[in-house]
Amino acid sequence: MNVVLSPHLDDAVLSCWHLLGGGRDVSVVNVFTGSPDSPGDYWWDQLTGATDSVVRMRERIDEDRQALSLAGLRPVNLGFLDHQYRPDGEPTAAVVERLRAQIPAGATVYAPAALSEHPDHMIVRSAALELAGEGFDVRLYADLPHDSIKLEGRGGRDRSVGASGPRQGARGQERESGGEETPAGGPRHGGMIR
Repeated sequence: MNVVLSPHLDDAVLSCWHLLGGGRDVSVVNVFTGSPDSPGDYWWDQLTGATDSVVRMRERIDEDRQALSLAGLRPVNLGFLDHQYRPDGEPTAAVVERLRAQIPAGATVYAPAALSEHPDHMIVRSAALELAGEGFDVRLYADLPHDSIKLEGRGGRDRSVGASGPRQGARGQERESGGEETPAGGPRHGGMIR
């Protein structure tokens, strides 16, 4: 059994489609799937054109459900609030407790490497590493597209790990990083990159 820990509703599909669509015994646990109490004025939702954050979360949950259904999977959504909706504190201890309850004995757990330092990805990585210390078989995956695009806006700080700008595709063709590449055999992503 494989368990993919997905910080947000699209991370497993974008980063681990090779596990999800491969006919393996796999489950997806989405961690930050909670909805804010009110529409609010949240930075990421505004950036992606949302006028109502509650509606946006419903759309994202539905989008993830549809994408995972292509692989015959149904996600487990833990309901923690995304960092943009969270008024205080990092819920790492609570995430560890909830994950422990979702991971069967003997499972291989895939968790984000959190190379881009996204706070929610870092919480899930920390939780997974804590579980590894308890004897769980944990492996880290590269968070796509976070490890290859330039994330700007927060004070203009370049938080990328990989190079930004033109990159070489699989056959050497130049392409822009951060594009909507589709995982092999996977669904086309609707542009809601987290």
